[in-house]
Amino acid sequence: MSAPTSRPSAPSGHRRTAQRSDAPARTAAFDRASYGTALNRGYGETMGRGIELALTLVIVGGFGWLLDRVFGTYPTLTIVLSLAGFAGITAKLWLGYDLEMRKIDHEGVWSRPTAVEPLDGDTPETGTAQP
Repeated sequence: MSAPTSRPSAPSGHRRTAQRSDAPARTAAFDRASYGTALNRGYGETMGRGIELALTLVIVGGFGWLLDRVFGTYPTLTIVLSLAGFAGITAKLWLGYDLEMRKIDHEGVWSRPTAVEPLDGDTPETGTAQP
């Protein structure tokens, strides 16, 4: 005689819910390849921005140092060009970030137009209460 089989019970505090046959199936499975590609693209863009920031300061500062050596004005042009390079790369990164966030915000679910339901006593045309 075999022992009756029973399903293990759910941990205390948890309810077991039966799956309904009319419940919608998952429409999209997790795609590891596209996730990895997007993640690597994000790392690549971030590393590119960091290198761009560092190299801009090194190149502009080095150019200022060379000009200071030629004109004998050390460290004036080094400081001025380094500050100008820092301001320029900061503005470029800020504007690029702002543009990217606007694009993401525009494409987001929250940007889709929605139907506005009037409240009780409001007219559907204007959305304002009638006297």
